[in-house]
Order: sequence, then structure tokens, then C-alpha cells
Amino acid sequence: MGLQDNVQRITLDFNNPNIKTLRFTQYDKDARKVTVTFTDHGIIVPIDSSTTEVYVKWLKPDGYPVFNDGVINNDGTVTIKCTAQMLIADGVGHAQIMLLEKSTEKVLHTMPVKAVIEKSVYCHCKLTSTAEFDALVHILLKIREAERIIEKFPEWEAAENARKQAELEREAAEKEREKNTADAILNANNAADKANDAATRANTATINANNAANKANTAAANANNAANKANTAAVNADEAADKANEAVAKINEKLKEADTVIDSAEKAIDDITNTENAVKEAESARVTAEEKRKQDFDEIKNEADEIIKEASDALDNANEAVANANEANETADATIEKLKKALEEIKDAAGGMPSVSITPPEDLNLGDIWFVESER
Repeated sequence: MGLQDNVQRITLDFNNPNIKTLRFTQYDKDARKVTVTFTDHGIIVPIDSSTTEVYVKWLKPDGYPVFNDGVINNDGTVTIKCTAQMLIADGVGHAQIMLLEKSTEKVLHTMPVKAVIEKSVYCHCKLTSTAEFDALVHILLKIREAERIIEKFPEWEAAENARKQAELEREAAEKEREKNTADAILNANNAADKANDAATRANTATINANNAANKANTAAANANNAANKANTAAVNADEAADKANEAVAKINEKLKEADTVIDSAEKAIDDITNTENAVKEAESARVTAEEKRKQDFDEIKNEADEIIKEASDALDNANEAVANANEANETADATIEKLKKALEEIKDAAGGMPSVSITPPEDLNLGDIWFVESER
């Protein structure tokens, strides 16, 4: 037995019948703890607080009983707190330290200890010696706490059932979300494929438009050749060529818009939020873009057809103008021949040929015919 820092330390062996003696002073308030180390044939046996409980049965010298509980320390030792009631009576007291198994309440070991309480010189305590059952009070409190816990079992069970139901709903929602996500990705990929198809068709439309523009340029070149003979037809052909170029520029702008729509569709695919609304919006945007592309392509095709028709009409007008000019030249030549023959048949009063002046009068144009009056 040792005494240090107001704590008495003793070792009790399960197989040693010798009874250890603890010494206290009546009313002592400074040395009221006892730390016990348990051994088995001299080998230290740590006490496990998770499986074992410790109680102290203390019989005071005046015959009053005490039943308190002890504390199992982290190192496996046991600490007994000596209360004021345990040390209130002087004389020799007897104690038993009991180790109980928690699960079965079975007594594992009972270790006897003798307590010698020396009489104080005078009484300085107002306490009266009575029985003390702190351990029973603690047990009763534990029982009441257990009863309160049992009362809460239905509430906890309902809460657990609600938690399980919520977990089932969460799992179902998660499966639904995964399905919706997969559907959204599939729809988005389909939208991307359709957008790519639209881009391919737009490129094909561009090639066709360029071919139409080349044909229009060829028609404009032919119209320019015809314009050497008919300035009016040439101006119309130039205007047709300008319109064709404008149509090509518009087509290029529409292609840029189509590229922008495709970029927007690809960005929409990247920004998919795995929800059905996003997929619907992407699909709606794709349908709108496809409808607008068709509408724009039809408008551009109509404009290109109109321009080609105008160029064709201009070429027809130029050809007609050339034909008219040739016909006019032929008519003029025939008229001149007729006039020459008519002049050859005209004779003056003397029967001679009329005089012809090579100097034209004023206000006449080159190619005009005039007669000169000669004196007789």
C-alpha cells in the first residue's frame, strides 16, 4: 500500500487471501481516494470498462452500510472515492470490492479490504452517520434513462422507417436521374448528328449556289460581249452580275449563320445539364435552326433562280438588239441602193443628169441625201 498525492494505492490479487488494510482519519477530506491494481498470481490484470462494472460494499464501524460504485480508469485500474459518510465513524470498517460482468450481472470477483478509521481529536463535521447507497441511486437513474430511451423507441422506429423510405425514394430518384441523363445524352448526340447533317446540306447548298454563281458569271460575260453592240443590254447584264455576286455574298452570310447555329448546338451539347428540359430546349433550337435554314435556303435559291432568269432575259434582249441592228443596217443599205437607182433615172429639162453637190448643206448629218437646184 502506498500514499501519494492524497491517493492510497493498493494491489489485490485474485488468488491471495491476505486482506489489505486502508487507513484513514475520521472526517478526512484530503485522502479520500483509493486506486486498486488487480493481479492474478502476481500478473497485472487490467479491468475492461466495456465489459465490467465495479461496486464497493462498505460497512462503517457504527454498523451503517454503504453501497457505492467505483470508476474503471483507462489503464485498467479501479479508483474508489471515499465519501464523507464512509469516513464519518471512527473504528474498524470492512469493505468488499466487487467486479460484475455487465452483460449477465454475474459477480466475477469479490475482494475484501479492511478500513481503519482513526478517531479525530474533535468533531468538526455537522454530518450524521447514515446509510449511503449511491450505486443504487446511479443504477436507478440508469434504469429511468433506459425507460426514457425505451419510450422513444416507437418514435425512433418511425424515424428509421421514414429514413429507409426516404432512402428508397432517393435510390429510385437516382435511377430515374441516371435514366434521364442517359436519354438526354442520347438525344443530344442525335441532335448533334442532325446538326452535322444540316451543315453537310448547307455545304452542298453552297456548292450549288457557287455553281449557279459561276453560271451567272458566264451569262454576265456573254451579256458583256453582246453589250459591245447594245449598251443598254450590257448595263442590264452588269446589273445581273452584281445581283449574282450579292446572292453569293448572302449565301456566304447564311453559311456563317449556319456555322453559328452549329457552334451553338455543339455548345448546347457541352452545356447539357442532364435534365429533360435542357434536352427539349436543344431539340427545339435544332428544329428552329433547321426550319430557318430551309427557309433561308429556299429564299436564296429563289433569288438565285430570279437572277439567272434576269441574266437570261438580258442575254435574249441583247441578242434581239443585235438582230435588230443588223436588220436596220440591211434595210439602210437597201434604201441607199434604191435611192441611187432613182437618182440615175432622174433627168433635168435638157435631158441631162442632175447635178450632185459633194458639199452638204448645213444642219444635215453624214449619210443624209440632198438635192441641189441648178440654174438653167
